[in-house]
Amino acid sequence: MVIAIDSGFAPACNSLERPVALPPNHHSRTPAPSAGPAHTHSTRQHPDLAAHPFVSPEDQVTILAAVNEAGVVELGDLIAALPHHPRPITAILALIEAGLLAVDFRASFDSPVRIWRP
Repeated sequence: MVIAIDSGFAPACNSLERPVALPPNHHSRTPAPSAGPAHTHSTRQHPDLAAHPFVSPEDQVTILAAVNEAGVVELGDLIAALPHHPRPITAILALIEAGLLAVDFRASFDSPVRIWRP
């Protein structure tokens, strides 16, 4: 007997394509009935929040906290800080593109490449 569980990821197969995850904002944003005005959803985002489908605010805080703690961190260490993330490199590159992180462009793009806050 086969039981299917919908985890938000594409089913496993023998292809070279990576599974596609749902973006972090795919859940309903309807506030709980007992929620007061402090719990309502606002469409205004913080100016330092990266707007990318693979970077949730939780992922951004995790990545930036790891960089802040170390000062300069290797890409491999940041990947290890996001074990649940389907595309951790994409999330890190989104923060670099947003100007929240900097990378050593002179080094080869590999696990030991250095990343820091600009």
